[in-house]
Amino acid sequence: MPFEAALRRRLLDPLGMTSTMFDPRPELAARMAPIRIGPWDPELPALDPATDPKMDGFIALQLAGGGLWSSAPDLLRFGRAMVRGGELDGVRVLPRAQLELMTREATVDGLGAAADRLRSRHYALAWGLPRLDTPGSRSAFGHGGGSGTRLWIDPEHDLVFVYLTGVWGFDPSPIEQVAHAVYAALD
Repeated sequence: MPFEAALRRRLLDPLGMTSTMFDPRPELAARMAPIRIGPWDPELPALDPATDPKMDGFIALQLAGGGLWSSAPDLLRFGRAMVRGGELDGVRVLPRAQLELMTREATVDGLGAAADRLRSRHYALAWGLPRLDTPGSRSAFGHGGGSGTRLWIDPEHDLVFVYLTGVWGFDPSPIEQVAHAVYAALD
């Protein structure tokens, strides 16, 4: 079965994620903000995802680890399923044991290690884990998209948040500021 069909049948359709796809044209692209590549600069020309031919090559790749386009409601539905151990609205899309394996740290003193231990990055299988200076519980995990999107899931706090942007290669400090504000609001 082609990957896109398996993804739709086993994950997207059961969770009701109707705005998640490899090719956002035409339905999703009409609602998307223009995309900017590189550090945000108002002088850089933006790509219109609905019409720019530069999108064709990226879309054609259908990258499993970074080629999906989605909406905030769809990402929140996925996050709610993960915060509940792989189940949402009575539909199980992932066994709890598999989610626990996928979110277990796999990079101690390896990829992501920094001289300053507070700034070391920690990774599981396809998920980023909190750094020591990042807010959140030790059970939190997230994934960043190629266009600066961040999905953050913290089961201990029953929390999911999505940060969407259309700027590729931008400074992630705004996302970190939002994360700090979200956790501060929980107190």
